[in-house]
Amino acid sequence: MLSERLRFEIPSMSCGEHRPSHLPNIIVPQMATTEMVNRFAVLRDTLSSTLDGKNISLSLHVGYATDVSKAKQLLSSSNVQVSSLDIPDVYTLKRFVHDLKPRIKDKDIAKLLKSGGRKIQSVGSEKLLYRKLNKGVNAFTKDKPLLLRTHAGLWLETNLGDRLRSMFKGNPNIAFAVEMLSKYQTPDEYMEFIRQLSLTNDINTPVYADLDLGHIEEAGYLHQERAGRKEALAVYEDILSDEHDSKLVACTSLNQYDGGDETHASLIHGPLDLTEAMKILGKAKSRGTIVGSQTVIVEFYPMDYPTYVSSEGVAFCANLRNAYDTQVNQSSFALEEVV
Repeated sequence: MLSERLRFEIPSMSCGEHRPSHLPNIIVPQMATTEMVNRFAVLRDTLSSTLDGKNISLSLHVGYATDVSKAKQLLSSSNVQVSSLDIPDVYTLKRFVHDLKPRIKDKDIAKLLKSGGRKIQSVGSEKLLYRKLNKGVNAFTKDKPLLLRTHAGLWLETNLGDRLRSMFKGNPNIAFAVEMLSKYQTPDEYMEFIRQLSLTNDINTPVYADLDLGHIEEAGYLHQERAGRKEALAVYEDILSDEHDSKLVACTSLNQYDGGDETHASLIHGPLDLTEAMKILGKAKSRGTIVGSQTVIVEFYPMDYPTYVSSEGVAFCANLRNAYDTQVNQSSFALEEVV
């Protein structure tokens, strides 16, 4: 008896061009979009050697460097499924320069490229955000569900989160998947935040948790003096074991925290055992505390892209799926034997 297969979602930003020598492919929306789609298609086809390609979808970031119309055209022709939209941050030019100054001062080129790249992909105003997000929703929903992925800062730092919920109120195909903002929230505070927002899911656009393991681990370090520290995998297991909280989880973001200021360290070589995380997810599925197909978002920086189209990346993703399947199928076989 086979389990419902684990679904893999790849962020479009992970498939973007990152080399400064290819600057137009980074900042010119049509070129950036074409490059991203081509790279995603190669990654999907490579992973399909061991995974079911039908279970590999794209999380499309709708920031500055994404041409939504071009993306729709290219993705349709490549038979690529878009399962979520990644909501960009709103960055004015003033804020953009302010946030990059420390990186420039430290002369840390790697971190400058990483943080600068994400800020370039943002949008410069809320008006532009509404326009691009609406365009993305209209292009990719139709009669299928679509998650809007964001972070708790839209509620904790602004009231943009509430405005976006109102914007899509009444659309049965839309729900928000919200990851924690680790600089403000402990894991307990984050889940309470999700619980409170979910109280109005019946009358507003639903809100669910996107359990980002790297940010959960980071929060444990940042708030250990006031809240104690619990490792991310222990927190993850607690949430998925809780009969109520587990129903508030939309997806799991695979991410690594290096113990410093990097929350997108190498997925494969980082400190968290992500294969163990998939065992925890599989156990929760076998117990019935979570239902339906489970989605994991494989987040990595564009400069790490070559790893994931190599045998190492294929083996890593296959191990994740196998760890999940083994737990679910063991439970299924045990149930069949009892019956």
